[in-house]
Amino acid sequence: MTSFSVSFLPSRASVTVEEGSTILKAAERAGVYLNSACGGQGACGKCRVRIISGETRQPATALLTAEEAANGIRLACRTTVHSPLTVEVPKETASLKTDRGKEETSRRFKALGESGFDGAGYDLDPAVVTVPLSLPPPTLEDNRDDLERLLRALRRPTGIEHLAAPLSLLRQLPMLLREAGWEVSAAVARGENRGEVIAVRPPAARGLGLAVDIGTTTVAAHLVDLADGRTLAAGATYNSQISRGDDVIQRIINSEESGVEPLAEAVRGDINDLALKLAAEAGVKTGDILAVSCAGNSTMIALFLGISPRQIRREPYIPPLGAPPTLRAAEIGLRVHENAVLDCVPGIAGWVGGDITAGILASGLDRSGELAMLIDIGTNGEIVVGSREWTLACSCSAGPAFEGSGITSGTRAVAGAIERIDLPDGKTPVWETIGSEPPVGICGSGLLDGVAELFRAGILGRDGRFNPDHPSPALSRLDGSPAFTVVEAGRSGHGRPIVITQADIDNLIRAKAAIYAGVSVLLRAVNLSPDRLDRVFISGGFGGYINIGRARSIGLLPEIAPEKISFIGNGSLRGAKLCLLSRPARQAAGGIAGAATYFELSTDRNFMEEYTRAMFLPHTDVEKFDGKRG
Repeated sequence: MTSFSVSFLPSRASVTVEEGSTILKAAERAGVYLNSACGGQGACGKCRVRIISGETRQPATALLTAEEAANGIRLACRTTVHSPLTVEVPKETASLKTDRGKEETSRRFKALGESGFDGAGYDLDPAVVTVPLSLPPPTLEDNRDDLERLLRALRRPTGIEHLAAPLSLLRQLPMLLREAGWEVSAAVARGENRGEVIAVRPPAARGLGLAVDIGTTTVAAHLVDLADGRTLAAGATYNSQISRGDDVIQRIINSEESGVEPLAEAVRGDINDLALKLAAEAGVKTGDILAVSCAGNSTMIALFLGISPRQIRREPYIPPLGAPPTLRAAEIGLRVHENAVLDCVPGIAGWVGGDITAGILASGLDRSGELAMLIDIGTNGEIVVGSREWTLACSCSAGPAFEGSGITSGTRAVAGAIERIDLPDGKTPVWETIGSEPPVGICGSGLLDGVAELFRAGILGRDGRFNPDHPSPALSRLDGSPAFTVVEAGRSGHGRPIVITQADIDNLIRAKAAIYAGVSVLLRAVNLSPDRLDRVFISGGFGGYINIGRARSIGLLPEIAPEKISFIGNGSLRGAKLCLLSRPARQAAGGIAGAATYFELSTDRNFMEEYTRAMFLPHTDVEKFDGKRG
């Protein structure tokens, strides 16, 4: 079959593909990340590229205007290659993994780091410890073998009688001991009543750990010193699986159609890139990483491990594994020490994974006598209610609006994303962007802000519809439907207007209604009212940047006193780090996952009723929200 080269600008990346391949597939192979929220189904229109030269074919689509088509704009997922091509990738299309986007995401996650060990009530007690040893060299009188000499010296300081070592270490051990003059440090991975020597190194060698949150949208990591719990470096990047779909359902479907391994390799590559970047920033080597702790939803963990998650989307929604055993990180392709151990935080159910277990651990909900709720706000909203006595958890599909996806001018939280919108005069928008860059779109927190302000100003009614009689000059029509122009074309970073449409508002209302209905049904299941809650914890990347007052004004959060609501940031990452640095915390995570009760919302007859009642601003029962706008 004939093959052609495809070159991408401005990155200058190039790849050779077979005739008939889509530009999206070519970009993926070239390492060029395109915004493809629908997973290449031709439904979102986000993967716009410009053909500079070459022959392509694309079926007719209503997602492109005649003017765009005449200017060489094509959808990468629907356009096929039929000659050598040069393709220009617009800034907004490439916004998923641009260097600028990575830097901005990294900045946000660095703000969540700690300089020392914040044990949240747990002692520093890592699963992997490094023990300095001064071994007596063998003599005719002391002729023990090398392994027994090492293990005997380790039993007293570790308190572990049953110690073993992998074959890879046994092959190197005689040389390592003699070259070091019998002055070494041994890294021991400690299990229950057992241990394994995973590395023998020079006395000054450091023992490091990597805590990772594998999010559907973002992969975040902290590099820590296992000896004292200090965070040496922190950062994040976008999950490269995004090119195969915005949400877990699309990715499960993609894994069934194209296999699990491409998705597994994508996220493992992200983790390897982060590990390398953080190690360079801290002035250490990735080979010093002896332990990795990961948290993520059940689908993300299954894909990370290369296991099909297909049953998660089929009743009765069973994950392939809830509590993965300890593995070798190198076994699945992580570029850390060859014998580094890998642990994944155990999950609760198919739709409530280890990221929520980690969030419960980080919040302390499981150890408190107070009645508390944890709300993880994202594409798949998870809700937990309980205390140290009991825990009930559920999941509701909120959709990707909170992540800035599925929105006309939506974008993720990259440089140039509008993250705050105000209407100080009740008519004219004033906005702020991440990094103070020219605006390229609206992220989730900006959309929430915008809808809350439109409602406050009377531009939106309680039914979420635009008021056509409002005097705001920003009100207009787009493709025959009402819209609100946040940024005019001449002031945007890409020369197109940035708008909030009626469809965008409908998407956000559906998302907030799902979260609110999930909260209401879960509380009803245990015969509680919101005012009985002592604390409400908000977690998730989006959850850390919302305005509580505005979130409550549109009916996203339950009607409880604001002082009871607190943010815990990325609870998944914090919990993964606790499990990395404290064996008691890791044991507690297992207890949380095993003891929690999963509540299936889809079979509850009250959910649709509550959801319908929450499809208004702020709610059909407006008295619950009196005085809570703003």
